[in-house]
Amino acid sequence: MLVILTEERSMKIFLEILINRYYLKLNFNIIPHQGKQDLERHIPKTLRSWNIPDSRFIVAHDKDSWDCHRLKLRLKDICKQIRNDVTVRIACTELES
Repeated sequence: MLVILTEERSMKIFLEILINRYYLKLNFNIIPHQGKQDLERHIPKTLRSWNIPDSRFIVAHDKDSWDCHRLKLRLKDICKQIRNDVTVRIACTELES
């Protein structure tokens, strides 16, 4: 199972369309949050409580005005406290644009 944690609902909708169109057999779950702070607050809780074996995690976050490298390192540091195998991806262009 692929588990994707997103910053907002619009990214969830976009990813559902993309995954369903190109990866028909992929078993996934997208968990949207209510913005950056909500996502960052819930990353540890979600990673600790997830109990489906062989799950893989992606954290998807908008760049906004952040430095991409610093933001990615910060999110990876949050994830590493619980799991080392979380992939972090930064969307350089906001979906709302």
